[in-house]
Amino acid sequence: MTDRTPPRRSLGERVQSLYVRVLLRLLPHLINAFKHVSPNIRAEVDYLEPGYTFMLSVSGTGLACACRRTASGAFKRVPPSRIARDVEPGSGLASADAQAVAVDYVIAFRSPAYAFACFSGGTTLKAALAERAFSTRGPNNTGVALTYMFTALLKLNLSDGKPANPGTYYANLYQLSGDQLKWSVYSDLAEESGKYIAKLEFTHASDW
Repeated sequence: MTDRTPPRRSLGERVQSLYVRVLLRLLPHLINAFKHVSPNIRAEVDYLEPGYTFMLSVSGTGLACACRRTASGAFKRVPPSRIARDVEPGSGLASADAQAVAVDYVIAFRSPAYAFACFSGGTTLKAALAERAFSTRGPNNTGVALTYMFTALLKLNLSDGKPANPGTYYANLYQLSGDQLKWSVYSDLAEESGKYIAKLEFTHASDW
């Protein structure tokens, strides 16, 4: 049998994966921070019951983040080791392991490129859904709440009110002293120009 070397990812593809990884890592912190700024985000968070857990993942990769709502209304990241293995995520079934966390709802992107397009503001969730960029599993009522929450979050967090040029994506700098969250991302992936610039800077007091 002939060994085949996996195809080498382009620089743009590697940056897209890094961008998505950072966003997933920051996700619970962003929800917790911006629910104090946006009434729409706060309303959808309040609709979800304590203990509710959702997961964002990217098919074919190890990119994923599970977030669980606490009794205080904050979201906390669930370590992969605590995710229930005896029930399918989004199935609505309880795990036999009392220490494990069953995932109530799953949003699975088909590829890092699709996830990147949504997270960077390159496409809307509505357009991505029409393109079948992601699949979902779980109850419809909380799925609607999550959709509204993410729509408000992406508009608040990533949009500067101007259409992005093809291959160019921005995320502004946010510094919230109370949460000690600082994040700055800029990337230019315009392949036609051969240019690439990226800056990632993020800190948080919590244990990641």
